[in-house]
Amino acid sequence: QRSIEVPADADAEFGLNDPIFEISVTGEYVLLLGNCDDYGIDIFSVGSMEWKSVNGYLPGEMFGLMFFYVALVIIYIIMVLWYYCGMRLYQDAAIPIQKFILAT
Repeated sequence: QRSIEVPADADAEFGLNDPIFEISVTGEYVLLLGNCDDYGIDIFSVGSMEWKSVNGYLPGEMFGLMFFYVALVIIYIIMVLWYYCGMRLYQDAAIPIQKFILAT
């Protein structure tokens, strides 16, 4: 839990002194912003957030799918190469639509 001092001027920029949060337990986390200003000044969060686990940017529950997608890409590349070789082998009999299929 961290708190920051929100300036009274609505156009002033402010931020955290130490924006890195060290997480010791894995799981789902929620980022909550609370505005306890008595005058009700709006706070707009602008910028980017970057969440990185110890093992990289891929969440643990998605790690198994990475191998599935790698296999899918390899199969797709093999199929495109097979189609290209067939087009080169039988290029005299190819109709123009087949060339457009290869290009897409």
